[in-house]
Amino acid sequence: MSVRTIVNFRCRLSGDKIDYRLLNEMSGANRYLYNQALNHLFKQYQESGKCDYSYQDLGKWYTQHKKDEAIWLSDYSPAKTKLTFKDLSVAFKESDAFKEYVKGQRGKPKFKSKRQKQSFPITLYQREIKENENGNGYLLLKRGLFIQIRGYKKQICRYSKPRFLQGRIVKEITDRSNPENRKGRNKYKENKWYLSIQCEVDAVEKQIEHISIDRNVDQVADSNGQIHFLADTKKEEKRMKVLQRRRAKKQHGSNKAYKTNILIAKKHKKIKNKRNDCLRKVCKKIFINSDLAVLENQIPVTGFENQEYDQIS
Repeated sequence: MSVRTIVNFRCRLSGDKIDYRLLNEMSGANRYLYNQALNHLFKQYQESGKCDYSYQDLGKWYTQHKKDEAIWLSDYSPAKTKLTFKDLSVAFKESDAFKEYVKGQRGKPKFKSKRQKQSFPITLYQREIKENENGNGYLLLKRGLFIQIRGYKKQICRYSKPRFLQGRIVKEITDRSNPENRKGRNKYKENKWYLSIQCEVDAVEKQIEHISIDRNVDQVADSNGQIHFLADTKKEEKRMKVLQRRRAKKQHGSNKAYKTNILIAKKHKKIKNKRNDCLRKVCKKIFINSDLAVLENQIPVTGFENQEYDQIS
């Protein structure tokens, strides 16, 4: 019998405005159900001193609540909205939140907000995911509506006999600037959606390959003899110095100083993104064929007075 292990991987969801709008609506429906169910449990505990927080009891409440107050929930698949009750029931079952809240040992569970990280669990049946020849997959969101999963086949083909356990759709906000400065932009392109998958696969024993890394000022060298150059941001830094000198001559608090501050902030963000992008690409290139990295331990030395340096040398 082969040994099984659990792995997690994440893929980017790519679609059009209709797909992203549906994902936003499904995220809002999950948040609404979570908050309404939590409010129902609090009221139930205040009235009777007990609460039914199991997944089956919350499913019965969901059916009645949808008939009485939220008929609009019928537009979405129950398999994509009811699973949020599992997060709520498991949290209460493991931590026994109500008893600890009554005893004063911890605060009461918090309601979800749209300003927090948006994520919701989904089912991952075999018929809900389709594979394509070009290496991408397609996830079923609604009857007749699929969204593309980038690099799905490339991720899943690395494992043998995968069995899906659970999935979660996560929304990552890339632009957190002032909404007034984002007028005219496409909000669907700024916010990225990802599919996080957890599956059970066969464990493969392999020999660990290690690599040594030595970082210099503008480059990284590995033990294989390859030199990887880091991002060159001299052009952006030169432009930022010009903008900083220009801001120093403006009157503090004026509109011109405010506009110059925005330009400087954009340059800072561009330099940061450029460096992070280069570091991710270099790390992926180094670790694609190795499992363990050995870094140089740099000890700051001022002359030969350091005793640790004398002991090492």
